[in-house]
Amino acid sequence: MVNKIRNAAIVLEEDPQERVTFQLMPESITDTKSVSWSDIPIAGRSEPIKVYAGCGPRSFSFSLTFCASVDQGDYGEPEEVVNSVSWLQSLAYPVVTRNSRLVTTPPVVILVVANLLSSRCVVRDVSVEWKGPWFVYQTTTTVSSPGQPYRSVPDGTPPIVDLPMVATVNLNLDEVNEAPLDSVFIRTQR
Repeated sequence: MVNKIRNAAIVLEEDPQERVTFQLMPESITDTKSVSWSDIPIAGRSEPIKVYAGCGPRSFSFSLTFCASVDQGDYGEPEEVVNSVSWLQSLAYPVVTRNSRLVTTPPVVILVVANLLSSRCVVRDVSVEWKGPWFVYQTTTTVSSPGQPYRSVPDGTPPIVDLPMVATVNLNLDEVNEAPLDSVFIRTQR
C-alpha cells in the first residue's frame, strides 16, 4: 500500500480542502532568494559603492514523484497519479469561473513541507515526465470522456485504458507575501 505524507502538501489558499498531498518527499528542494545591488561609481575610487536596490522573489524548485501501486483501493491507483498531476498542472493556468466565465489569475497556493516550509506561492512553471510501465486494463465505461486515454476496441468490448504507473512533476514556485499568512499550516517561527 502507498502511504501519503500527511504533513507535506500543496494547498489551494482559497479552499484548503483542495490539495495534493505528497506521496513521496522530494529528494531535494532548492530554496533561492536573489538580491539586487546597484553600482554607484565615485570619482577617484578604485571600485563603485554598492547600493541596495531590492530583492527578487524567494523561489522553490523541487520534483514530486507519484507512483501507482498494484494494491486496489489505496491512494496509488493509476487514476490518482493522473489526477494529482493534472491538478498540479492546473495551477499554472488562469482560473475561469463557471457561472460568469470571468478569467482571473492562476491561484495562490500554500506550500507546506513538514516543519521546514509554509509559504504562500504562485506556480512559475510546471513540467511532467510520464514514465512506464503503463497500466493497461479494460474499463466498464463504454464512452470515453475528452482527454481520457482510451483505446477504441472495434468489437464492442469495453475500451482499454492506458495510464502511466509513474509521473515526476518538476515545480518552480515563487513566494508571494502581499498578505500575512493566517493559515493553520503556518509553523511557529523560532
